[in-house]
Amino acid sequence: MKDVIDDFKVGEDTIDLSAAGVSSFSQLDIDESLLGGWITISYGNDVLEVDTGWLFTYSLSAEDFVFA
Repeated sequence: MKDVIDDFKVGEDTIDLSAAGVSSFSQLDIDESLLGGWITISYGNDVLEVDTGWLFTYSLSAEDFVFA
């Protein structure tokens, strides 16, 4: 399943993955594009596309997520 977040604000918003059963940052496979602000987050059989709205992609950290 693929979901899209198109208005994520780095440093302000968090991505809640607790209902998906994700319990730690290490369970995520994160692919950050160099340009365009898009980040692909994979966990289990799910994929989440995140648009940070920036020309350059900012790296996400564990603080950007809510885990189970």
